[in-house]
Amino acid sequence: MIRLSVQFAAVLAVCVSCAAYAGQPTVGPRTVLAPVIDSPLSVTANVGEFFSYVITASNGPNTYSATGQPSFLLTETGQEYQGVPDTEGTFTFDITATNFGGSDTKTLTLTVLPAKSVVTISSDLNATTNVAFSYQVAATNNPQNYSALGLPPGFTINATSGLITGTTPSEGVYDVQIKVTNAGGDTYAGTAIHVYAVPVISSPLVINVAVGDDIGYAPYANNTDYASFSVFGLPSGLTFYSGEGYYISGTIDTVGTYFVTLIASNPAGSDTKTLTINVFPTTPVIVDFSTFDNPGLIDTPILYTVAVTDVNTPSLSYSIDFGDGFPVVTGTCLSGVPFALSHTYNVPGDFTVSFSVNDGGAPVSTTVLQSIPAPGSGAFGLPNISDNRYPVVNPDSGVSIDMCDSNGGVIKLCIEYAGLSKAGARVDYDVSTAWGDVVGRSTTVRGTRPVHQHRNHGVFVATTVIRVDPGSQPKGRDDEGDIIAMGRRTLSIGSYETGENAIGDKSRGAAGTPTATGIAASRLKGKFFFREKGVDVVSLVGTILLPAGFNTAGTHEFNAGVGNVMGTLELNARGSGKLPGLPPLYKKAKIFFPPGKPGILTSPKTAVVDIQLAGTKLTTAGFDTEGISNKLPGAKNLLRMIQVALVLDGLSYQALVPVSFDVTPDGRSGSFDLIKIK
Repeated sequence: MIRLSVQFAAVLAVCVSCAAYAGQPTVGPRTVLAPVIDSPLSVTANVGEFFSYVITASNGPNTYSATGQPSFLLTETGQEYQGVPDTEGTFTFDITATNFGGSDTKTLTLTVLPAKSVVTISSDLNATTNVAFSYQVAATNNPQNYSALGLPPGFTINATSGLITGTTPSEGVYDVQIKVTNAGGDTYAGTAIHVYAVPVISSPLVINVAVGDDIGYAPYANNTDYASFSVFGLPSGLTFYSGEGYYISGTIDTVGTYFVTLIASNPAGSDTKTLTINVFPTTPVIVDFSTFDNPGLIDTPILYTVAVTDVNTPSLSYSIDFGDGFPVVTGTCLSGVPFALSHTYNVPGDFTVSFSVNDGGAPVSTTVLQSIPAPGSGAFGLPNISDNRYPVVNPDSGVSIDMCDSNGGVIKLCIEYAGLSKAGARVDYDVSTAWGDVVGRSTTVRGTRPVHQHRNHGVFVATTVIRVDPGSQPKGRDDEGDIIAMGRRTLSIGSYETGENAIGDKSRGAAGTPTATGIAASRLKGKFFFREKGVDVVSLVGTILLPAGFNTAGTHEFNAGVGNVMGTLELNARGSGKLPGLPPLYKKAKIFFPPGKPGILTSPKTAVVDIQLAGTKLTTAGFDTEGISNKLPGAKNLLRMIQVALVLDGLSYQALVPVSFDVTPDGRSGSFDLIKIK
């Protein structure tokens, strides 16, 4: 028979927590461990503030108690004591935790501090920029120190009195935290300081409109982000909107002058202005104010085309300011009758051209930005050798490109494409020209009179692409944006045009560079022709005039362009050079110097140029001087004018050579006039 002790049986019957048996065997008699109080034994409270204390202990206490506690501490469970202290001082009393294993009693020290300060401050404060600000923070219970975080720049708080003062130019909303300290501890309070600038209405105060025209006006004050607007005296037909913004809109159907009061306000103040609305009879319409000559050439007339209409007034007054300091030009024009204005710019630059027209009422204006690039040579009147010489025509489409003007490396092309339009069809075209050089001004230019500034000498290909202008095609056409035709112009740009010191053979450097005033254009009779040079080799042979001072014993820079295939090489003292890494059209180049001992020429001499080409590669290598597509039916039977452009030591030569499209080794030949710069 098994007997249990009374104590052990009681434990088995009433044990609430196994914590009292921590670390003991799970089978057989065990000893209940007495509680150990582990809650803080020194705490603080403030007079007038709610206080709570909970007795905690290890080993699973069954009961808790306290003796000698102050009267403001009350309990329902014996474990948690709550109350609001009403007296300062230090109070000590015993707290006890008990279980079946025993009890633990400790002394708790409660220090009751004075009441903390009570801070009184408005939740929102307003200040004005550049105006002295002052606000007193109120606090009770003997405050000892004031501090603040987040004050606007220029604001401070007096640590002793709690007075916030300062001046700031910075508009905005500032979230501020105030801390007040006394013997009872720290008290925190928050506020927002709104700093406003007194609004000054800065939107335009005069509106000029025609009868029935839409009016849209948004008042604003640039000096502040915080302004509300109100208006008084709006004429019939106008409405004032105020929501996410402020806006006046509508139409006025009666001629006259109207005055509207605008008021901008915020907590810092207000501003009142008068908006004047002048309603005139129907205004003119500028239908066209444009020029083909943009960019344009210096010292060359720029032609502007103008067209205006006015339903009420047949004769109108106009003025135009060309933007270069020239006196404003005034005159009269007729409604619906186009006219032209011309101006010559004597200095390079970008100029804002302003055109204004009026019928005695509100003026109507428009502007264009006119670009006049500077000649690279630094001197005016230096033409390119092909200036006004010959047009290059695409025989398939009729597109022609002519160098109609030039000046010191600034080239102007004239593009014509009248043959593109089909009978009975009205189609507008978009014309753009890419100039083929890496550096320069406006490497792609739109329009039929493109101007470009070349900054380096050499041979370049300008490619013009003509597309159907989007939205302009007649009903039934779906080719907007399609390329309709192309054209190319091979350009030889001399160093005398760009201002570079490239004339003269490399052994002499720039010693042969002439002055700009000594350069003039003259003609030289000569010809280029194709001849068979061997299997799959065709020579393009022609004569050029070497200038006096040319060193036939030196090395020379040679740029060659045949159609749209270009190459640059160095000729040795024997006049020979290879073209490595170039398209397979080129084989090599050779200049046959005049007979005699090599050296510096004392007078101009004729030399023969021989550029050797791969005959079967003339078309397959992309050789397409006018922009003809080889895929077009019958294109191979068209007569071609191959462009030949040469630059020797910075001196330019150009020619056109007539050949058939399907060039064969036996070739075709033709005569031409070659222009030479000396």
